[in-house]
Amino acid sequence: MRYSVVIPAAGQGSRMELGYNKVFYKIGNRTILEKTLAPFIEDKSCVEIILVCSKSDLMKAIDLFTNRKVKTVEGGESREESVYLGLQRVTSDYVLIHDGDRCEVSKDLIARVLIELQSGHTSVIPTISKQDALSLNGRIVGDEVIQTPQGFKTSFILEAFNRCDKEGKLAEFVDDASIGETYLKIKAYHIPGEIKNIKITLQSDLDLIAGE
Repeated sequence: MRYSVVIPAAGQGSRMELGYNKVFYKIGNRTILEKTLAPFIEDKSCVEIILVCSKSDLMKAIDLFTNRKVKTVEGGESREESVYLGLQRVTSDYVLIHDGDRCEVSKDLIARVLIELQSGHTSVIPTISKQDALSLNGRIVGDEVIQTPQGFKTSFILEAFNRCDKEGKLAEFVDDASIGETYLKIKAYHIPGEIKNIKITLQSDLDLIAGE
């Protein structure tokens, strides 16, 4: 199944106190962002990677990726505003949205999200229990930690974002599926996520990824 992926990476990562966007931090010989994009670049079913960056990081991102799949877009003031700008560039019928700072995403998890989309689900999200989570960064619903990549039928999630934007409420959300649930009343289908698929927000998260 052909699909696109939107990667929001426009944050500044101020809580990491690096002095620059954390996605450009190097783990070994690759940046966090390079590790995040790698499985999508390698997947022949992924036809485009829409990387959403802040204006100050655009040239750095362009220089980092020479693969023609990668299309760089300037982001907005909030995460969901950035995602919306990316969604407007999507050309595939199906889209994944994946955090730029979740660099341990596996090809297996990506494939499982796509399988559920292909089976007919409109919105698919991976989750793990709070008890199993290495890090609690990200949206928490009940006893579950919501992860990315979240998968959608493009027409569905774009319509949900359109309605949210018209009400001027994109900045109030921190999660993509919740916009679909709020505005189109379709509950996301949950699949098992992965413990290692953490969102790097604090130095302690970076230590987990780096194995320190």
